[in-house]
Amino acid sequence: MEVPFTLRTEMNVREAFCMYAEELGYSIIESQEAFPDYTLIDEDGTEILTEVEKRASDFEEHGHDPDGCELILCWYDDLGARPDLPDRIALADKLEAEAAFSPQRHRIVEYAGKHSKKGIDLWRDETDTFRLRFRWWGREDSENNWQDKSGGSPDVTVSQFKALLEQIPESVREEAFIDREISALADWYDDPIEQPGQGENIAAIEAGDEKYVLRLKIPSEETQLNLAIDRYTRKGSGWNYASRGSACLSGKQYTGLLSEIPPEVREAVFVNLNVTELHRWHKNQTGCTI
Repeated sequence: MEVPFTLRTEMNVREAFCMYAEELGYSIIESQEAFPDYTLIDEDGTEILTEVEKRASDFEEHGHDPDGCELILCWYDDLGARPDLPDRIALADKLEAEAAFSPQRHRIVEYAGKHSKKGIDLWRDETDTFRLRFRWWGREDSENNWQDKSGGSPDVTVSQFKALLEQIPESVREEAFIDREISALADWYDDPIEQPGQGENIAAIEAGDEKYVLRLKIPSEETQLNLAIDRYTRKGSGWNYASRGSACLSGKQYTGLLSEIPPEVREAVFVNLNVTELHRWHKNQTGCTI
């Protein structure tokens, strides 16, 4: 069953499914833009609330409620055993089509503490643009089960990430990212950040009705500096904070995460601003091309 167009968006995945829904054993009873995308009926006459995604992991990225549907219809299934999520069907195993997006978001590096885990993902989107995102997970129990908590963490293009870093002097970037001293960013920034709940945007770029920032902050009930990439959306003449629950890196997590990246790669990425060097290093380490 061949799809005669390139898949670039989630809507393209829906279109591909619609072409062969009956051959795959389903009838579409209802289609909508809101979650979940479809109400399907299978060959046994059972109604199935269904959400369509490019990748199965996008279901969590979009913050969907696992109890709100019974099936994830995706092009690529990039998740392992996940009994906490609905059943999944990977259309790439059943249909023939060219997809312009990568099968998965690659975890470039991660650092796990006792109760939380932080990581950096890198992938190509449907326009072949590299995108980067800070991620975090909370430990749910003592069985090493982690729950994704990254719903508020924005992704940025590598060009946007570079534009944020360019606003920090090179000497400060060397101390902050090569020597792994998060305090170097605070020492460089004029206004002191000393109290829980206090934060400052140390670099910012605007992209249409959105603004992305590098933010130093001390979260409530903490004493350590944290670093995050946060997003704001335009609201009238001002900006509305849109990154609640974003992945903040504490000093220990910041140091631990950077320590997983070789010094020469950190220099290339954070000092020389060749951010795609993360891709080359990851490919050499894993053999995976993003």
